[in-house]
Amino acid sequence: LNEETKSVGEEGHWNESNLNLNSKNNCNCHFKGKIKDLKDHLDKSCDLIPIKQNIPYEITNQLNVMSKQIKELQDMVKDLQSQLQVEKIQTKQLKHLKEDSLKKNQQAIELKTKMNQTIIDLKKQQNEQNEQWKIKLEELVKTNNKQFDNFRH
Repeated sequence: LNEETKSVGEEGHWNESNLNLNSKNNCNCHFKGKIKDLKDHLDKSCDLIPIKQNIPYEITNQLNVMSKQIKELQDMVKDLQSQLQVEKIQTKQLKHLKEDSLKKNQQAIELKTKMNQTIIDLKKQQNEQNEQWKIKLEELVKTNNKQFDNFRH
C-alpha cells in the first residue's frame, strides 16, 4: 500500500483513493468504510482479489524465469571457465615453445661460435703448416741447389 494513498480518518474509516497494485490490469480498490469491515471486504468483494489469487502464479512464473536465467548464466560461466582453462593451457604451451625456441637459438649461437672458432683454429693450423712446408721446401731447394752446384763443378 502506498503511504500517500492510505489514511485512517478520525471515525475509523479506511480511505483508499488510488491504490494501484497491478499496473498491467490497472486494478484499484476504492473501499470506503470502517476498518473493522476491511477484512471482510478484502476476503469477499475487493477488486484486488483476482490479483491476490494470481500472485502465487506470477511469483512461480517469475521464479521459473529467474531460474532459467540463472541456469543460462551458470552455463555461460562454465563456458567462460572452459575457455579460460583452454587459454591457460595454450598460454602455458606457448611459454614452453618460446623457452624451447630460446634454448635452441642459444644452442645455435653456441654452435656457430664453436664452428667459427674451429674455422679460425683450422686456418691458423693450416697457415702454420704452410709456413713449415714453405721452410722445408726452401731448405730442400737450397739443398738441391747446393747439390746441383756441386754436381756441376
